[in-house]
Amino acid sequence: MKTKQKAVRSSTRKPAAKIKTLKEITIFPDQEQQYTGSKESVMLARIVNGENLEQVSENTILFPALLSNLTPSLSDVSRRNGMYVGRQLYSMLKSSNKYIMYEESVADLVRFFEHSGYTRITYNIFPDRIDLHMYDNSHEYIGIDLHSFEAGLISGFLTAAKKQYVDVTEHECSNNGSEYCKFTSLHDPYRQQSQRDAKASILRFVDHVTKRTEQLEKKQLVRIAPEYYMLAMSTVLDRPYQEEIQHVASYIGSEIGMRLFTSERTRTSRSAISRIERVMNLLNLGKTTVRSLYPVKIEISFDKLHSKHEFVELAIAFINGLLKNHAIEGASVTRETRRGAYIVNISGKKIGK
Repeated sequence: MKTKQKAVRSSTRKPAAKIKTLKEITIFPDQEQQYTGSKESVMLARIVNGENLEQVSENTILFPALLSNLTPSLSDVSRRNGMYVGRQLYSMLKSSNKYIMYEESVADLVRFFEHSGYTRITYNIFPDRIDLHMYDNSHEYIGIDLHSFEAGLISGFLTAAKKQYVDVTEHECSNNGSEYCKFTSLHDPYRQQSQRDAKASILRFVDHVTKRTEQLEKKQLVRIAPEYYMLAMSTVLDRPYQEEIQHVASYIGSEIGMRLFTSERTRTSRSAISRIERVMNLLNLGKTTVRSLYPVKIEISFDKLHSKHEFVELAIAFINGLLKNHAIEGASVTRETRRGAYIVNISGKKIGK
């Protein structure tokens, strides 16, 4: 057994007489980011080279994993996206390594996950299968298996290495009652698939985030490569699923808002501003600064990696739900680039009290 461990033009959208949510606001970054090669290959190269690990909340990777596995169809898309990334990863590594047998490449696959932020990875290579155990950054119980992207990535990598299809599944998940995540290529036709209760899983996640937001002590931090985070977001940012994902993100935001702002005092005091900033930053949905809620003045800053149109839309959908009790009138949005960051400014007047 081996152990491895842009200046962008400002724009204002003229609203209807009253806009009670931010749903109608659409942000379009003026240009796509420029890459040498595909976006995935550039991000993979940065991870392989171990260029950057940043400290983030453990919820950073938990949020897109939840969104990507709420339904069997989303989980299947997440798995296929992972397979595509896994094949690209093997192709990249093979160009600089001479693998005589495909088993030799597994150590580099494990090293990739370590550079992504996973720790304490063990693996076994048997004649009929390969097993990997990964001790996830978050053991929070959500009630469903959440690592379809990782299962797909391992499957795609081994398929490319072995030159025949290798079916890898997550047999145990640290977010579904297990001590670790177990991935195996052993096909078990009698294995019972875990039942999905999307609403129950969402509410468990909501309770977890609410508790983290309200805690005064230092939040739990993990180290993760931001490029891996964006690769894992591939399903969440998939255009055909945008409307569905944004709807769910808005719902999650509204549920968190209902718990955080349970009284008039928390809806109108400085604590409301602090909580909005904390929950947005906790989920890594852009660096958020709330200037005021009366009138509404909010700034969300995205670095180049996170300024992808679909990611910005996801952040807007989430904060739309979070601000359900802070509906605004005369809403306007301006956008600009400032010191390498993509800035979204939201402003408007408060409706009602």
